[in-house]
Amino acid sequence: CGFVSGFKKVQRGHDITETLPVITVDFALEVIPPQGGEIQISRIREMIYTLRDKLGINIEWVSFDQYQSADSIQVLRQKGFTTGIQSMDKTSVPYWVLKQALYDGRVVAPAHQKLQQELLALEFNVKRSKVDHTSQSSKDISDALAGMVFGLSRRRDTWARWNVNPFQEARLKSVELVHSG
Repeated sequence: CGFVSGFKKVQRGHDITETLPVITVDFALEVIPPQGGEIQISRIREMIYTLRDKLGINIEWVSFDQYQSADSIQVLRQKGFTTGIQSMDKTSVPYWVLKQALYDGRVVAPAHQKLQQELLALEFNVKRSKVDHTSQSSKDISDALAGMVFGLSRRRDTWARWNVNPFQEARLKSVELVHSG
């Protein structure tokens, strides 16, 4: 769970400056199914309602990775949430956005040992062209983080709320392009 807490100018070499969102993570949560059982998705929805309705957290957008999500998407939309699908298995772009945001120092997050372990164990599978985990690790929490950072970074309302024009965020001081034909 997180939000955009501001924007930061990031220098790319000496010729390019980009203005990009700073993502603040409120918390990262791992939901473990009971032994021999499965996660009750309705309980996850109840937690989301509690965060918004009883704790006052302004949750505007909830995304799913598609697995068993149609029902939750419908129910949450009826309760006033904006919902969507954000698969981490169809494209690696969310992970590249997360990686750059981490390198830029644009992700502010509380310490979370399992999340750190997952991030460190990730590897790029060239044959499948995707970011994946080893057989000894998982990537559920890192998937959630990558999806959140990617989603918040590309939402128009995020940029508009901070009065940043996403089409003019890259400022080129001087660039020489050479085409060798």
